[in-house]
Amino acid sequence: MKKVVSAKYWKDVLNRNLITKEDVSTLKKIDPSPTKKYLDWLVKIWIKERSNIGSIDDLRNSLEEFHALSESHRIQGVDINRFPSYEEFRNFVTIENEKASAMVEELENDYEIVRDDEDLLIVIPYTHEASRKLGLKYFGVRADKTCAWCTTYATNTHFNNYFYTKGITFYYVKVRSNVLQQKVYEVTKNKNLSHVALVVNPDGTVEGYDEEDSLISSTTLNKFRKIIGI
Repeated sequence: MKKVVSAKYWKDVLNRNLITKEDVSTLKKIDPSPTKKYLDWLVKIWIKERSNIGSIDDLRNSLEEFHALSESHRIQGVDINRFPSYEEFRNFVTIENEKASAMVEELENDYEIVRDDEDLLIVIPYTHEASRKLGLKYFGVRADKTCAWCTTYATNTHFNNYFYTKGITFYYVKVRSNVLQQKVYEVTKNKNLSHVALVVNPDGTVEGYDEEDSLISSTTLNKFRKIIGI
């Protein structure tokens, strides 16, 4: 149920000159929630601790970080009204942000290196965060340095659907050396196989997508796999 701030409450606050209409308008603007669910707390904190907050920008930044943590379900069930002071609120946000950063870093590093030498890099991502990181670091061939494979996009929908729901394992392959790249081209006649995503289905069948995210024919894929030894 959406929280509705009582009009009577606001009239009382304004009539007692505890806050101005301009301040209420400003606080409403910095509330990032669609329903302005933080406004009640914002007004109370502003009235109580205006001199301790620093600036409206400080308050906005802390609130936006809190809202982002809440929307990402990293602080489930935490009601902003539990914080009686701005200092407690700000400290909570700082600590939770540090936890979230540590968690993301752990997820980003959840991948297996199958091969890493001057000729080939072959990795298996086990989380979307790892897939995203690998895509940007090693497989970004577009003009903006992003990767064409949907499993490396910012949204986790594609990777999670393939990996967790369908049980697919991905092998990301980067052909590093010019000698090996030339060999791949001579055998396959495909110029877009320097970066390949191998899709291993639960039944053991394998599909492949080139660096432009185009499906590789089974004949070409078999030749490619034979060259790289996987």
